[in-house]
Amino acid sequence: MTRDPAEEDAEEKLDPFLPDNIDRRKFFQGAVGVFAGGLLAGCSGTNEGQEETQTSTETSQEGGEQTQSSSDDRIVKNVTFRTAWKANVNYSICRIAEGDGHWIESGITPPTVRDGNGSGDTMRRVGTGQEVFGMASITPQITGFSEDLDFKIVGTAKARTQFGLLYRKDRIDSPTGDGLQGKRIILGSALAEQQWPLYTTLADVPDDHEATFVSIETAPSNLAKGDSDAIFTSLNIHPTIIESLPDGIEFGIKPMYHLLPLYGYTLFVNEPWLNESDENLEYATRLLEGYSSAMKWVMLHPEETVEVMRQDVNPALQTGNKATQVEALKAGIAGTNLTEQTRENGLCSLDRDVLANSLEKQANLLGVDQASVETAADFRLQENAELATFTDEEFNEVTEKTQPWYDVFENNNPDFDQLNL
Repeated sequence: MTRDPAEEDAEEKLDPFLPDNIDRRKFFQGAVGVFAGGLLAGCSGTNEGQEETQTSTETSQEGGEQTQSSSDDRIVKNVTFRTAWKANVNYSICRIAEGDGHWIESGITPPTVRDGNGSGDTMRRVGTGQEVFGMASITPQITGFSEDLDFKIVGTAKARTQFGLLYRKDRIDSPTGDGLQGKRIILGSALAEQQWPLYTTLADVPDDHEATFVSIETAPSNLAKGDSDAIFTSLNIHPTIIESLPDGIEFGIKPMYHLLPLYGYTLFVNEPWLNESDENLEYATRLLEGYSSAMKWVMLHPEETVEVMRQDVNPALQTGNKATQVEALKAGIAGTNLTEQTRENGLCSLDRDVLANSLEKQANLLGVDQASVETAADFRLQENAELATFTDEEFNEVTEKTQPWYDVFENNNPDFDQLNL
C-alpha cells in the first residue's frame, strides 16, 4: 500500500520527540493525529542528542581530572548529569538546579545537564564510566546490578513509582481483584507492558482479563468509545489523556504505589569516580543537596517551573497546553515525591525498606538476580547532606498546590477512585 508522503514526513519528525516510555517499535502502528501533537509537543530538547555520545564521553573522561578548589570553597569539576529523556516538564528539576543557582549555592560548579535517550541508556552510560551522574527509572538499574555495572544509587528523583491505572468508573467497580475480571486494559508503553504483571500480582487481578498494547496517541479514543475499560501507564501522562477525553465520563485512578511502596526514578553515580577521592564524594554530596533544593522549589512553584521550561529551556513546549503541562508536573514530580519518608528525612532521601522492596519486586519481575541494598546504594551522601525539607506551612502549601495529585497518591483506601481535575 502506498503511504501518504505527509504521513511519512510526520513520523520522521515525531520520532525524536517521543517520551521515554513510548515504545518505538509499536508507536507508528497508530494514527498520528491531533492527540499526538498535544502529547508530544516539546518533548524533545536541542539537536545535542545527535552528537551526545562523543561529547558526553569526552566530558566524563575529563570529569575526574579537571578539578580545582576555588577561593570561596566551591568545588570545580567538569562532569555531566544525564537525564532519562528530552527536556520536558518531567525532567525540570535538574534544569532548575542548573539555571536557577541551586547547585552553585550548594558549593559546586554545576554539572553539564545532557538530555538522555532512555532510562536504560542513561544507566548504562553511568555504569560503564561514560557519564558520572544520572537520573532515570529504577527498572533498568535492576538489570544493571545483575550485570555488575559500576554505579551506586544515591538518592530519589521520584520516590514513588508513577505507574497507575486510569479506568472508567461506569465500567469498572474496583481497580483491584475481581473488579478487573473480564476487563480490557490498554498498556500505554513498553514500560507499562513490563510493569503490568507486577500490578496484576499486587492487585490480585484474575487471569481472565485482556491486556493489550495500544499506542498512547490512539488509546484515549479507544477508551472513550468503550473499546477498552482502562489504561495502565505513567500517571504523569494521565492529565494529557484526560484532556483528550469527552465530557460526561467519570474516571478513577489507582496508583501502583498504593499496593506496595516502590521507587520510580533514582539518582545514581559512577562508583569508581565516586570513590576516587574525598573531594569527589564531597562534590556528589553537594550535588545531591542542590538537586534536593531545586526539587523543593519546583514543588512550591509548579506554574513558574513550567514557564521556565517553556521560555528558557525548551521553547518547543510552547506548542503544548500549558495547563496540562502543569498538571503533568504535579503528578510526575510533586505527587511522586511528597511522601512521609521524604517529609521526615528530606527530599531525595533513600528509605532502606522501600529500596529493598523495589530491588526485590523488580528483580523477580525481570527474572534477574536481586542486588542487596548495600550493593545497590551508597548512603554516605544523604548522611552528610543537608537535604531540603518543608516547614508545616510549606507542606500545607505544596499539598494544596499539587491537588488532586497529592490525594491520588496519598489516599491508601484500596477502593479509592475519586479524581477531580
